[in-house]
Amino acid sequence: MISHVTGNWARQGDVGSRFRVDGAAATLFVPDDDGRTARLTAGRTPEAEGAAWATVPESRWGGIHRGGVTPVPSQPGDGSAFYTSIARAV
Repeated sequence: MISHVTGNWARQGDVGSRFRVDGAAATLFVPDDDGRTARLTAGRTPEAEGAAWATVPESRWGGIHRGGVTPVPSQPGDGSAFYTSIARAV
């Protein structure tokens, strides 16, 4: 059972978890985004980086906190397909 969900979608650089889901038995947290925002701001592009663009460094993985922390590897995403789907839906 999920007891509480929080997310900080718009504010970059805040201290604390960017995404957090509190459940009855554990908490899932993600401390930061996948790093693409910083890469885009630095002028890097998916076209230039190829498959490396979808890689999420271990330092940005989330974790499950249940007495101790168990890392949860991030899965590569496809932002281009995501935003194309949003545009189609709108």
